Amino acid sequence: MKAPDFEQVAKNIPFRPFTINVDKRVVEASYPDQVFIAPDRSTVIVALPHLGIQIIEMDLISSIHVRRRPLKRPAKP
Repeated sequence: MKAPDFEQVAKNIPFRPFTINVDKRVVEASYPDQVFIAPDRSTVIVALPHLGIQIIEMDLISSIHVRRRPLKRPAKP
């Protein structure tokens, strides 16, 4: 994956949770402060609650799936 494409998803405002697919692994990014991009833009670091971190080479990311926005429910009268 190209760094500008990844940055567009990771820095989207408002943030939308997404999954990163690397080989057979799936890494969840639920909050914007979980995702860090190295200054040289070749590596992504994802902090996982209670599990440590995942260090991922940008070239190894096969795809990203951005979750849909939740449907707005009508206000209760």
